[in-house]
Amino acid sequence: MEPLIIGINSFYRKGGKTKILVDLIEELSKRSVPVAVIKSIHSRYDLEKEGIISGNEIKDTKRFRIAGAKTVIGVTHKEIIKLKKFDENTRVLEGIKEVSDDVIIVFLEGFKHLKYPKIFLIQSLEKELDELRKIKNVIAVTTTNREIEEELMEKMDKFIPIGEIKSYILETLKKHLLSELPGKNCGRCGFKDCKSYVESYISGKSSLKCILEPDINVKVNDERISLKPFVKDVFREINFALIHTLKNVPEGSKIKKIEIKISL
Repeated sequence: MEPLIIGINSFYRKGGKTKILVDLIEELSKRSVPVAVIKSIHSRYDLEKEGIISGNEIKDTKRFRIAGAKTVIGVTHKEIIKLKKFDENTRVLEGIKEVSDDVIIVFLEGFKHLKYPKIFLIQSLEKELDELRKIKNVIAVTTTNREIEEELMEKMDKFIPIGEIKSYILETLKKHLLSELPGKNCGRCGFKDCKSYVESYISGKSSLKCILEPDINVKVNDERISLKPFVKDVFREINFALIHTLKNVPEGSKIKKIEIKISL
């Protein structure tokens, strides 16, 4: 299943992103939702100073881990923990590849100019509102500055009070999970429909493993391509039929996993 990816951003290094992330991680961890954080670090010096390379706990990483994050990854403008050089888009993709397969949500701290949906935290209408309009794919705006909250609500239709961010993330996660499931409402999971199944998982009362979910990942140039349930079914049935005709292939019921890689 593809993880939901959401950025948490601000225009300042001490803009309150860490506090929001810690709160979100704690909330999701209470509900047994695996969380990962990919943290943007400004330079190699910061990488060494904060302990990513030396092995000591860095301040934010420690807070994220204590809050319950399953994976925390730090990258600079040119390097990830493995010290491979990447451009900005590729280094984030490389970080995502390092995340555990069973992570359900990934938070990106920083990377405000990348394509991923993001929540923006601002503190000044005068200084930040014009800059905010230049940022693409902002799905929500919030603030911890009570003095600008009312005016921000009037000017931004995507405004969400800081106290409602957790609920917003949970609802967004529900929609994402429902879009990833087959949506057949078969009841074989023990619930009357897929919506009830997801709500039980989000509340921390059940695990997330749909019996009918076709586990299919398609990547183009190392970037995952999102597939709708119908398309996943088509991929599965066509490839299964082709593989089944080849020699030395086990009988259909004995085939548990098929891997195909095509280099052009």
